[in-house]
Amino acid sequence: MSIKKAVLIGINYIGSDSRLNGCINDVRNIYKFLTESCGYKPADIRILTEEDFIKPSRKNMEDNMRWLVNGNKAGDTMFFYYSGHGSNISDRNGDETDGRDEVLVPLDYTTAGVITDDWILQNMVSNVVKDATLWAFTDCCHSGSMIDLKFNYKSLCEYKSGQVKKGAPYNTLEWTDKFTFSLERGRDIPGKVILFSGCQDAEVSADANINKQGQGAFSYCLGETLKQNLDDKRQFKKGILKLRNILKEVNCRLDINGFTGQNSQMSLSNVALLESTFDP
Repeated sequence: MSIKKAVLIGINYIGSDSRLNGCINDVRNIYKFLTESCGYKPADIRILTEEDFIKPSRKNMEDNMRWLVNGNKAGDTMFFYYSGHGSNISDRNGDETDGRDEVLVPLDYTTAGVITDDWILQNMVSNVVKDATLWAFTDCCHSGSMIDLKFNYKSLCEYKSGQVKKGAPYNTLEWTDKFTFSLERGRDIPGKVILFSGCQDAEVSADANINKQGQGAFSYCLGETLKQNLDDKRQFKKGILKLRNILKEVNCRLDINGFTGQNSQMSLSNVALLESTFDP
């Protein structure tokens, strides 16, 4: 019998000079989506925030990322969500075309250090078996290639009628369908792994206040995109929302909400996944 499990990490860095305001809310919102609309059981979701029992230390983050993929088998679905600080450091093994390793920033990063994309690839991504699926979302700065997948897509959607009005409703027909593709260095992954990042490697992700709530700009735009695919009972409709359409809509919504310098990127373990649908 297939299983669904998730790890959700939100870090506000409370009390530090690098405090954020929306990351814990991002995790609360995605938890609600998974449990109320996607059939995830609370017992199969691990939440790491400053407010929860499991704190987002480096050790706890790494332990739970390993737990997420431990023992996975064909048909299983795993869901990883991170909202917090992201950064980059000098590439340590020559696998980055830009010479930088992307990193997640744990709560105790000043003493324990950061978690590199190389570590994530080795310990989480590469352990997804054939016909199992890992959905990954990183709402943080410099996150485009945060899990080092080979096939990368960027949306170049543009508003067809000049300058978009801030806060306008989204209509896909009013935006162009343009994408770029790049093949990066990396290993072949047996399973189906998909990453939606908050921004591209050279960009930053906004920690915003939207509708009087602190939340990540990417997380908000993703949430609004997913809401459009709920049925009358607020259940997520499977087999309908294509991955490429998520990428387009999230980026269009970022522009609509004024975050024009932030562009989500989609990375895949297999190029054939491009035309597949989001079925968490």
